[in-house]
Amino acid sequence: EKEDEKTRELQRREQGRAIQQLREKTEDYQRKKASEERRREALENKKARDRQRELIEQDKKERRAAQAAQAASVQSGSGPAPKPPPIPSQPVKRGTYDTVMLRVRLLDGTAITLRFSAKDTVESVEQRVAASLSTPDLHGFVLKVIPDMKELGPTCQHQTLEEIGLVPSGTLVVIRRGVQG
Repeated sequence: EKEDEKTRELQRREQGRAIQQLREKTEDYQRKKASEERRREALENKKARDRQRELIEQDKKERRAAQAAQAASVQSGSGPAPKPPPIPSQPVKRGTYDTVMLRVRLLDGTAITLRFSAKDTVESVEQRVAASLSTPDLHGFVLKVIPDMKELGPTCQHQTLEEIGLVPSGTLVVIRRGVQG
């Protein structure tokens, strides 16, 4: 029995050595493979950089040749006339909008999006906002324009949204009357 145990121990040790050698060979193979991959990538990168440099140099040569040809033709007077400076473009006209999209932040923090005609008045906006409030009260709140916090008070009631500058879109916040913001 001791003999069997001894031979099993020797076999176990041999198998352990074989497994260890196999692991070392595998790790060595993996290292060599990774090293070769890095070397190959480095070589490809170098070739790509060299190609880019060649293209840049070729482009520079072509530009110099074109500039020299243009300068020679201008000096001889037989070439094409120099291009006049570009005419500055006309300022872009803003489009005319028929509808206004207003985002209104209510007292409870929720926001609603409402659409109006550009010709609608502030009064009609206040009425729609009052209808959206949980406790509709036309006299209990004030509308302010974001970001300048301009109050849309009684003097603005009959102005159109276009006159106030809320076309094509704007943001309003509802504030309780008497609260300074």
